[in-house]
Amino acid sequence: MDLTLDNLPEDVLTVIFLNLTMGDAISLYKIRNKNLRSAIQKTKFDFFHQFMPKLITVTQFRSIFKNAIGIKIDLFNGTQTFTDSDLECIIPKNLYGEPIKGIRVFLDHCNTITDNQLKYFKGVHTLELFGCKTNISDIGWEYLRGIHTLKIANSNITDSGLQYLRGIHTLNIQYCANITDTGLQYLRGIRALNIDSCDNITDTGLQYLSGIHILNINNCLKITNDGLKYINGIHSLSILNNSHFCNFNITDDGLKHLGDNIHTLKISQCDITDDGLKYLGTLPNLMHLNYWGCTNTTSIGRMYTKNIKHINKFF
Repeated sequence: MDLTLDNLPEDVLTVIFLNLTMGDAISLYKIRNKNLRSAIQKTKFDFFHQFMPKLITVTQFRSIFKNAIGIKIDLFNGTQTFTDSDLECIIPKNLYGEPIKGIRVFLDHCNTITDNQLKYFKGVHTLELFGCKTNISDIGWEYLRGIHTLKIANSNITDSGLQYLRGIHTLNIQYCANITDTGLQYLRGIRALNIDSCDNITDTGLQYLSGIHILNINNCLKITNDGLKYINGIHSLSILNNSHFCNFNITDDGLKHLGDNIHTLKISQCDITDDGLKYLGTLPNLMHLNYWGCTNTTSIGRMYTKNIKHINKFF
């Protein structure tokens, strides 16, 4: 029997589709073949905005992706201006007019995005707005209530904006200079948080993060040993400081607040000694340790960490 689109099983068609470019996939979709269309609709894939809406109409676009999951949209637009119509077309919807499940959107330096345009991303799973801060204020974040993952490094968000992000799973607000301890109270229960270089965060803010799984407090020089006691059940912690600053507020006593759940620890430019390394060597689940610039440690201290599976040390 000859193999044609009509008799190929759906799983085979799916494998074929995974190796096609988006342009070819769109062309194939126009072929009236039930099996082929089903395979396209059920396949996870990444796509880029230049394929639409130039090649297909909005109706065709939504039809293709109405049952898809895990779609990733990369919009590296620089100075390009997005209109409301552009954004409405870019985000594929299901039959109920809602963003399809698991959609992820990445916008790089889209300084023309406004508060009102954030409404087109309502319901997406992940949104990354790197360097997109010129026209977005705290009011705009209200459209993103219920979002799973949001990355808005170097944005103008303030404590007031964080109130709209209650219940979020993963948040990256590194270099957001307007965030203070007060804003962190809205993030109770968060799973993963990056507050790298948020200079105004102190120990007081960490009390709202009890139970957090992953935390990045790089270059948060106002955090001390006392702050670490609030996150003693943490899984992954990063306390890296750049070569120009040393956080002498983190010492051996601070490390002792880290409980048995700690799996990954990155630490640098802190005032820890061999005694601190000795304690880390006793933690049963610590599998990854990265430390550098800790000049008060010696070869004796490093011997205490020999049983840690993955260790990187620089001096």
